[in-house]
Amino acid sequence: MATQGQCLVSTKTEKLQYNDKMYKLVCSNYGNKLFLLISDTSLNKMGTLLQVRRQEIGPDQTDTTFSVQTLLGQEQEDILVFGRAIGGYVLGPGSGDKALLVACGFKTADPAMLPLLLRTLDKVNVWN
Repeated sequence: MATQGQCLVSTKTEKLQYNDKMYKLVCSNYGNKLFLLISDTSLNKMGTLLQVRRQEIGPDQTDTTFSVQTLLGQEQEDILVFGRAIGGYVLGPGSGDKALLVACGFKTADPAMLPLLLRTLDKVNVWN
């Protein structure tokens, strides 16, 4: 049980501007799950919800892949690519069996935005 003033969920927020649009990033660590919201502030929607999991594969479990599953919303290839890239960045070695929930609240996923987004994730790092 948490004592008064102690928060069980660690959360950080950050803003990101890309191509004249403002995005809000919210990242929360629930212990066994991480939640990341990336939302175009003009839409005010959570968007497509993805679950990303890290999987060790191969004969000696040395290769890594990331499975991405659409939980809510439309399944779009560009959003799935974003989810896989974000999963690779967040669910690095030592992340264990944590699941990552990613809410992509934007209309289209511009691949040119991805490097800037990944750098901005360092500012909302609640997973280390």
